[in-house]
Amino acid sequence: MNFKKLFLVMGLAAATMTMSAQSVFDIKLYNGRPPYDNGDPNDSAKVRVFLPMEKQATGRAVVICPGGAYETLSMEKEGYDWGEFFQNQGIAAIVLKYRMPHGQPEVPVSDAEQAMKLVRLNATSWKINPHAYEVAYEYQNIWARPVDLKQGKIAVHNEYFFRDLSNYRMEWSLVNEGKVVEKGTIEELNVAPQQTVEYTLPIVGKEFDGEVLLNIDFKLKTAEPLMAAGQTVAEMQMEVQPWQPMPKMEPVIKNKVKVTDNVKEGVVRFAGNNFDLVFDRKTGFLSSYQVDGHNFLGEGGSLKPNFWRAMTDNDMGTNFQNRLSVWKNPTMTLKSLEVDKKMNRLTAEYDLPQVGGQLCLVYHVAADGALHVSMDMEMKEGSKASQLPRCGMLMQLPYNMDKSVFYGRGPIENYADRKLSQRIGRYEQTADKQFFPYIRPQETGTKSDVRWWQQTDNSGRGFRVLFDEAAFSASALHYNISDLDEGSEKHQRHSYQVPLSKYTNLTLDAAMMGVGGIDSWGAEPLKKYQLPAENRAMHFWIVPVF
Repeated sequence: MNFKKLFLVMGLAAATMTMSAQSVFDIKLYNGRPPYDNGDPNDSAKVRVFLPMEKQATGRAVVICPGGAYETLSMEKEGYDWGEFFQNQGIAAIVLKYRMPHGQPEVPVSDAEQAMKLVRLNATSWKINPHAYEVAYEYQNIWARPVDLKQGKIAVHNEYFFRDLSNYRMEWSLVNEGKVVEKGTIEELNVAPQQTVEYTLPIVGKEFDGEVLLNIDFKLKTAEPLMAAGQTVAEMQMEVQPWQPMPKMEPVIKNKVKVTDNVKEGVVRFAGNNFDLVFDRKTGFLSSYQVDGHNFLGEGGSLKPNFWRAMTDNDMGTNFQNRLSVWKNPTMTLKSLEVDKKMNRLTAEYDLPQVGGQLCLVYHVAADGALHVSMDMEMKEGSKASQLPRCGMLMQLPYNMDKSVFYGRGPIENYADRKLSQRIGRYEQTADKQFFPYIRPQETGTKSDVRWWQQTDNSGRGFRVLFDEAAFSASALHYNISDLDEGSEKHQRHSYQVPLSKYTNLTLDAAMMGVGGIDSWGAEPLKKYQLPAENRAMHFWIVPVF
C-alpha cells in the first residue's frame, strides 16, 4: 500500500475557508464508478463537511480519516464527533468515509486522493490554502503534453479509469508576453479511459516576438455534483517560443550625472535633471531615491541585502530557524567604499565574518535616473556556513507604493518546489492581496519565474525591475519579515496579530530555498531546491516609471 502517498494527501489537506454560517453537509465522492473496485457494490465513499461560522473561523481546516483496522469505520467517535469538535473551535473539518479495501489497498488511497480533488475543485468558494493548488494540479485526471508544437500537435491523456472525456471540452489560448493573441475550443474529446489521443491546433505559421505560451483548460460541458458547467477541472501550460532574458548590459555613461562625495556629511549623491540618489557612507546602502520629486524609499528605508525569510511551518519542523540563523541578520562590516565620478559608480565591499564570506555591491547610475545594482557574494575556502533561506535584496518603499504589476507565475504565491500550478502571465496585485493569512504567521506572497516587476503608487509613479540574464522571485507586502518570523520557537500567534509595517517591503530574490512539504515534522526540501552556501550573484536594473 502506498502509505506515503496517503499521508501526503492527508498532510497537505489543510485549507483555509470562511463561511457565513456554521453548516454540515454530505458530498458523494464519485459521480459514477470509482477508479478501483473493492467488490462490494453497497460500499460507497463520501465526505461530511463541517464548516464553522465566519466569526469563529480560524482559517484552518483538516481532513479526518477515521480508523477501524480496515475492517470497519469508527465514523462517530473518530469522525463525526471530532468534526463537530473542530467546527466549534473554528476549524473546518472534512470527515472521509472511505471504502474498505477487501484485499485492494488502492481503494482507500484513491478515496483519500479524491477527497483532496474535491477540496481543490471548490478552491474558489472555499478559499483554499495556497499549497492545495499544487496538490490538486498533481492529482488532476486529464493531462496534455506537447508532441510537435511547431505543427500545433499536442497529446491529451485521460487518466480516469472508468469514464471518457465526453463531458469535457478543451479551451486553448496562445499567449504572447502575457497577452492572448489566439484562442479556440475543441468541443469533442474522444478519449477513452487510460488512453491518449493527439490533436492539432491551428497555431502553425504564427510569428511573434518574445515569449509565446500555450494555455490549455479542460472544462465541464454540463454540471456535475458540486461542479458547475464551465468549471475548470484540469489545466496546463506549454512553451511554444522560449523567453529570452535581457542580455547583461553595462550602463551607458554620459556626463549628465553630477556626483558629489561629501565625506563630512557621510553621503554620496548622484543627481541629474529630474532625479537624486543618495547613498549612506557608513553602510554603503541606498538611502534616498528621488525621481521627479517622488522618493522610491520610505522614510528611514533603504535597499539592502537580504538572506532571511520568515520561517514556515515546514522550516520549523526541521529546525531551520536555529540551524540557519546565521543568515538572519549576518554582520556586514564595510571594508571599503569607492566612488568613480567618471563612471557614475559606487562600489561597497563587505566582510561577512559569521558566514565566512565577502560581499560586493556595485551601483551604476544612468543619465535618466535608472539604477543598475550588482550584488556578488564570494564564500571563503573552508567556510562551513549553512545553506541560505534566500539570496536577494530588500527595498523598503513608501507604504502607499503598493501596486504591483508583474510578468511571471501567479496569481497565487509560488516557490521553486511549488509552482507548476501557477501559470506564467501578466498579473496585477496590491501588497495586501499578496499576503495570505496563514493560521501561524510565516513566509508568504512570493512569486517565482518573474521576467519583470513593476511597483507604483496610485498615480502610476514608481519603477520597473529587470534582472540581467535571469528570471527572479519577488513579493511586495505590508509586513516586515522580522514581524512575520516566529523566532527560535513557535508561538501561539495568528496572522491578524502581526503589526503592519510602515513600508511596502519589496523583496527581490535571485533564489529562494524551497518550502518543502514532504512532511512538516523534519524533512528538508529536496536537494535540488536547497541553497548551499556558495558564490552567488544578482544583477538588475531599477528603471523609473512615470
